[in-house]
Amino acid sequence: MTQAKENIRVLFLFAHLHKGGMQRAVSNISLALPDNFEQYVGFFGTENPGFIYKATMHNFCFPGSESIGFLGKLASAWNRIKAIRTFVTQENIDVVVSFGESANVYSVLSRHSARTIISSRVALKESLAVITDYSWLYTLLVPALYRRADIVVAVSEDLGRQMRKIIGVPQRVSVIPNLYHLEDIRERSKHSLPENMAFLEEKNFILNVGSLCYQKGQDDLLTIFSQVHRNFDDLYLVILGRGELEEDLKQQTITLGISDRVIFVGFDKNPYRFMSRASVFVFTSRFEGFPNALVEAMACGAPVVSFDCPTGPSEILGNSEFGVLIADRSTSQASEAICELIEKQSSNMQVSQSGLRRADYYSEEQVIKKWVAVLG
Repeated sequence: MTQAKENIRVLFLFAHLHKGGMQRAVSNISLALPDNFEQYVGFFGTENPGFIYKATMHNFCFPGSESIGFLGKLASAWNRIKAIRTFVTQENIDVVVSFGESANVYSVLSRHSARTIISSRVALKESLAVITDYSWLYTLLVPALYRRADIVVAVSEDLGRQMRKIIGVPQRVSVIPNLYHLEDIRERSKHSLPENMAFLEEKNFILNVGSLCYQKGQDDLLTIFSQVHRNFDDLYLVILGRGELEEDLKQQTITLGISDRVIFVGFDKNPYRFMSRASVFVFTSRFEGFPNALVEAMACGAPVVSFDCPTGPSEILGNSEFGVLIADRSTSQASEAICELIEKQSSNMQVSQSGLRRADYYSEEQVIKKWVAVLG
């Protein structure tokens, strides 16, 4: 008779709760893991968690941890490192899985006794280039520290190749894409739009979902929409997300003469109801790891047009097999592709159906097996 496997105590660690994509990824993994995993989710911050976890939450934030200045931030980092090490020891954690550069660095530097798994979730070179606070320090630390991890999990094949070069030990790198609870996504996609957005039920609109920041490229999106709008004066652009560039982007809509056709919704807990109704979902990121919103839009049946950026979109869409992939960030090619999808219902339906099939590849059942193998 085979003895039942003992529980595995796992700590998922990430730095900031305002990173919605990061939270969603951890939440999806947490909810899908079997019951023999005893889970904790650790974070640094004062915000309330916005997603559901099958885990005990632990906030590593403490008074004075938001210190400013180099010495203050150094002291804060040291305190966080010590807190992780203490927590792992006290709770008998078997494995720590960290998400994002900050959490990865904290986990490795803490030299805790658990197995160390770091999740690489965004193109590293491009990500480090736009870190405003002490990017030079991260650039030096990250490659050296990542080599000390037991396992590096990359969310895309391209990112996996990057990590193998950095680590120098290819067998330590595993590629596990994000997983999605597709039944839940598709059920929630049927929900009604918010009352103040109900008029969109009768309108054609382009959709984009993402933080309003340089990485997500909504400045190029507005340029694209200004070109498309010339052919469809009753078309709307709907943007879901919030971020530091909101006012700049709103000013850009005024400059381009499209302010009355662009709707900034802000954060919405159910973006899927917008995705299922969008005429086209447009993805304009400058860099990614594995873009959640792109797969989720496909799962909701939205035809997608995406820039090919490092990393993720080309892996998801193939050679425009499952959506329209635009090379070299060509705004003119993107606008032409969008116009064709809006004008030609047959093309729209074909892209929508192929996207639905592709999204099934990233179902919970397919991906969680890989996580169980790595964690166990």
